[in-house]
Amino acid sequence: MFCDKCGNKRVISEKFCDKCGNPFEEESEEQLGQSESHLSSSFLENVGTKKIFGHRLFFIGGVILAVVVSGSISLFLYKNNQTQLKNSSQEIARFQEQLKQSQASTTESLSKLEEENEKLKTESKELKSTIRSTASSPTKEQLSSNTETLSQDLLTKIMPRIVQVKCYTGNSVSYGSGTIQGSASGNTQWEVYTNLHVVGYNSTCSVGLPQGVDFIPTKTYTTTLSRFGPYYPDIDFAVLKISGATESFSEFPLPVCGVADIKIGHRVTVFGYPNFGGDSLTVTDGIVSGIEYTAYGAVYKTSAKIDKGNSGGLAIDNNSKCGIGIPTWATSGAFDGLGYIQSWDMITKNL
Repeated sequence: MFCDKCGNKRVISEKFCDKCGNPFEEESEEQLGQSESHLSSSFLENVGTKKIFGHRLFFIGGVILAVVVSGSISLFLYKNNQTQLKNSSQEIARFQEQLKQSQASTTESLSKLEEENEKLKTESKELKSTIRSTASSPTKEQLSSNTETLSQDLLTKIMPRIVQVKCYTGNSVSYGSGTIQGSASGNTQWEVYTNLHVVGYNSTCSVGLPQGVDFIPTKTYTTTLSRFGPYYPDIDFAVLKISGATESFSEFPLPVCGVADIKIGHRVTVFGYPNFGGDSLTVTDGIVSGIEYTAYGAVYKTSAKIDKGNSGGLAIDNNSKCGIGIPTWATSGAFDGLGYIQSWDMITKNL
């Protein structure tokens, strides 16, 4: 093998030459083998170096890529946190603004309440002044008329006429009260006005006349049901006829009240034998608390104590000095509640 003047290979089996074309001496086969071996070793070293260098470049590229990705993620998280902080700041600002508005509204409300409180104090002072002036004015005399009571002379005429009614129906016994009504001439043929719910339709009843200074109903007479209101229970009224009486009674000493005679606030006296009063005649009082108008007539509400015992008795208007009617029941059966009085006008129109 040889080369030209520039060192290029020429023909195999020809000699090598230098740059000037001068041939070299032929190399021995041993030298040729060493050369080839040297060349092969150099080539292998060169190839290993390139692989190592390539691996390093790949590793460095991976590290750079990881740094870039990590930086991008960090930048994204940073921007996201900044956005959240900005939104939180805006929410806090809105909350602070709402709190300021609420404080302003509360302050305004407190101011109004203080003003109203001052007005109420002023009105209270004026009301107290008015009450004092009213108490010292002539109106006080008008109000005092509502405290009127019945005279002792009138009570003496009324109380002997209030009887206790006792009725038997089978094994049961019921108690109530009644009022004696006589004739104009006065005789022993008198009657007792009471409630139908006290005597019933088929009961055996007796009445006890009050005796002595304590008005205990010890003298008794048998009775029969003479007549009763046809519209029971709307009109709770019955008349008992007495048998074998020895006492004479004339007409009742007071007139019957008309609707115009009775005013709310009038004093009321109720006569009868309530369960809370023991065995003797008991008198309770109160006021006319209200008036109810039914299809049959007026019914009066009263604060006077009424229970089953004095139901059927008598109610007097102290102011007008007349008979209101028959006390009939108390709400819920409680004598401390409002009682009801059937007007005589209601009874007489529908009897």
